[in-house]
Amino acid sequence: VNSGQGLFLLKENLLEDRKLKTKNVVETAHGILAYYYREQQAGRLSEEDARQTAAAAIKGLRYEGEEYFFLMDFNANIVMHPIKPEMDGKNFAETKDPKGNRLFSEMSRIGRDVGQGYYAYFWPKPGKSEPVEKISYVKAFKEWGWLVGSGIYIDDVDAVFFKAATTQGSLAIGGLILLIGFSVYLMKTIVGPVQRMQKVMEALAEGDMTVHASSDARDEIGLMLQAAERMIDRTRKVIQEVRVSADALVNASDQVSVTSHSLSQSASEQAASVEETSASIEQMSANIEHNKDNAHLTQDMSAR
Repeated sequence: VNSGQGLFLLKENLLEDRKLKTKNVVETAHGILAYYYREQQAGRLSEEDARQTAAAAIKGLRYEGEEYFFLMDFNANIVMHPIKPEMDGKNFAETKDPKGNRLFSEMSRIGRDVGQGYYAYFWPKPGKSEPVEKISYVKAFKEWGWLVGSGIYIDDVDAVFFKAATTQGSLAIGGLILLIGFSVYLMKTIVGPVQRMQKVMEALAEGDMTVHASSDARDEIGLMLQAAERMIDRTRKVIQEVRVSADALVNASDQVSVTSHSLSQSASEQAASVEETSASIEQMSANIEHNKDNAHLTQDMSAR
């Protein structure tokens, strides 16, 4: 959209630039009329000689190759036309272009009523089969009742515009190719490594220690991947050491369990022996009591 607006603005600027140049050269030709009018006023030339000399001078003027000037009066009579001299001295008030515009009457009106200005119409162009659009600038020289004018063909502006548009289009395509190439470069050098780093981090978050993050790049992302690879290697070693320690702890636990079981059996056997010993002691105590009673009885019998 911006490119289209830029091209549209370019065309407008081209047209305005050409119109301004046309106005400037018409004012230069107008200066020639003023010069010969001053010669007339100074008495160095008669009015007829001043008019003829001024018209002849302007007739020979050219700019930008084949661009020319024409002279006409306020009643649409052609005073001088360098390309079509058969028009000189004739009235074209009723002449119309293919669009129905009374171009000579309108330009005479502008010169008579306004003094100067632009007018668009269609006019034959050498090398073209059909009349093409043209914009003329006319300026009145009221001292003689003339107006001097010149015009530009719009197709010339269009040609310059299309050339510029083609060039800009080529530049746009070239810029697009560069942009695509730069995008691929970014994907390869920045986005790709970042995505790889993201996958490594996600794998580590899930506890996957088989992932690798090695990189030969020396940029920031490459250094981060190398650091991540060192971290993964160190973590693997720590996990291996923990596994070895865990295995040793399991073996020690098994040994403690066997020893505890052995001690439990020994304690049970000792408890049984203690119970038997206690029973024997109780029996011995009963026998002692019985012997004691017998001893008392024997003592009584001996006393008697």
